[in-house]
Amino acid sequence: MLTFSLPLPAGTCDACGACVYACPEGAVTLDERHRLRVEHERCTRCLRCVEACRDREALRPELHGYLPGFDCSECGYEDCESFAEGVTQAEELRRCPHLGGRMRRALELILRSELLPEVRVSDSQLPTPHGVFPVGSPGKRSPVIATSDYLHTVMTLTAALEHCSIDAYLAVVPAEGYCMRLAVTLGTLRLERLPEILREVEHRVEHRVVILPRAVETRRAGSWRVVHAPSRAEELPAFLLAFSRAYGLRV
Repeated sequence: MLTFSLPLPAGTCDACGACVYACPEGAVTLDERHRLRVEHERCTRCLRCVEACRDREALRPELHGYLPGFDCSECGYEDCESFAEGVTQAEELRRCPHLGGRMRRALELILRSELLPEVRVSDSQLPTPHGVFPVGSPGKRSPVIATSDYLHTVMTLTAALEHCSIDAYLAVVPAEGYCMRLAVTLGTLRLERLPEILREVEHRVEHRVVILPRAVETRRAGSWRVVHAPSRAEELPAFLLAFSRAYGLRV
């Protein structure tokens, strides 16, 4: 029986057991040290354990890193950090007079992840084709984003980018149909295939920067420089809008 630990950020799980009861296959358990374990053969990747986790709100990214940072109190708060802490509804983002439309939509995704599509359990188990696929109409300076062949990840990344009008290339890497974090844990992510896949896009872009989630600990992919971005699809557009220019990319 192959099992693996859920790759949760340190200190976020209080072993409440909500995910254990939510799993329809009985694949999630707590061991004697109150660590979550998943029985690989029984897991259908339905994500009901994630939906049941009461710590998801606590894992919400800090918004202030994506806010303008001006010395301004027009929003009614002392600074961007206090504004970020006080915002609970997407509509409240309109109180910031300096947020552009696309960044506002990107931050809405973080506050309202339900804007992203749901994928049926039966569909989410199907690996997607490997290779490079455009989202929108990417150009020479558009981001190249590597992801796994998990259908739910590909669909949510695509929806998140389209929601914020960000054109990009998705480089889909074989991972036996698992999301990036689980593929890294299980050892199913075929990262050695990434340079080969990136060759498909070399003639379409002027840069050699590929974006990977922080869960993947690698610095280069052949001749390509790796930039580590947030692992959650709903945070990626805000990251791209805030930091792409620093890496010579255009969104």
